Amino acid sequence: MLQCAQEIQKRLSLFLRPLSVPYACWMQRRRDNWESFAFLPSCPCVSVGNIAWGGSGKTPLVDWLLTWAENRRPVPLTAVVLARGYGASPGSVPLAVTPRTPVRQAGDESLLLARAHPGAHILSFPRRAEAARHAEALLAPDLFILDDGMQHLAVARQADLVLLRPEDVAEEWNRVIPAGSWREGKSALAAATAFLMKISPEDLKILRPRILSRLSAFGRPFFPFTLAGMGLRQLDGDPPALLSPEPFRGRPYLLVSGVGSPAQVETTARDLMGVFPARHLAYADHHPYRPCDARTILRQADGLDSDIPILCTAKDGVKLLAYRNIFRPHPLLALETEVVFGPALFTSAAFPLWWEDWWREQSLLFQS
Repeated sequence: MLQCAQEIQKRLSLFLRPLSVPYACWMQRRRDNWESFAFLPSCPCVSVGNIAWGGSGKTPLVDWLLTWAENRRPVPLTAVVLARGYGASPGSVPLAVTPRTPVRQAGDESLLLARAHPGAHILSFPRRAEAARHAEALLAPDLFILDDGMQHLAVARQADLVLLRPEDVAEEWNRVIPAGSWREGKSALAAATAFLMKISPEDLKILRPRILSRLSAFGRPFFPFTLAGMGLRQLDGDPPALLSPEPFRGRPYLLVSGVGSPAQVETTARDLMGVFPARHLAYADHHPYRPCDARTILRQADGLDSDIPILCTAKDGVKLLAYRNIFRPHPLLALETEVVFGPALFTSAAFPLWWEDWWREQSLLFQS
């Protein structure tokens, strides 16, 4: 259904474009007005967001930042993630998400982060300025991470990490709602501290001229990255165990995804499993997976082989885990990935070094 809506939007783009102009102006005025009213945290805050709707790799990047904070020496940093909790019902106060929080209450991405970082503080609440005040009163944070925060202007930030999709510098460039997928006009990109893009080295080589021509004027570094498969998580185990993909390489499998970029998931699965999936059930981003969906997945798996593995993303896994008994004897496996940064543009530093420099500078400013 989402793909159909996007196709209709593309066909009508020429007629919808005049409506994009007032919308972009309104969003710019909104951004300007918030500068005087935003809550200013007492520690550095970094926003991880995007200019357009759809999957761009925000959650893996937040995961990377949490790992970085946990590995700081000699003392790990107390990082607090301020998450909207898309599709969640956190209640009337900020919800501290734990690995055991129900997904319907936490939201899939918040629960995924909590399970990957059980010692981290993941707060799910739509009014994130209120969640930040709550955290400052109770958690003594060293760093706020504003998840999906580019358009959430109620919390001031010292860095805006803006994620772009490959199409954002190609056919979708400056195509603002309702004519396109951009939430704001290109003038909003001036707020970026750095640009990041989930893209393969091959596609980056093709897209490089457009990246240079369209982003160089903003004077911000550009960091490409990929999601490399590092293993498989056996979700029907107790507890779920990390497995080597070798026993499954070359074997047929059913791929299930409910993310913004199913094609990239398929490529990651192929790289890890050695072959493309025998079939790919691609649902809309944040799909809730009801019992009828579980039965459909089971029928598809049974139609391929009696014990074919069912492979999903880690984000889908937190929801499909509830149906693990239904899927047996099919193994339920989740892709475990890690962020791998490529060579940067507009700077000589790789992202980890650039980020360390940013943190060092902000630490000194907040201590003074």
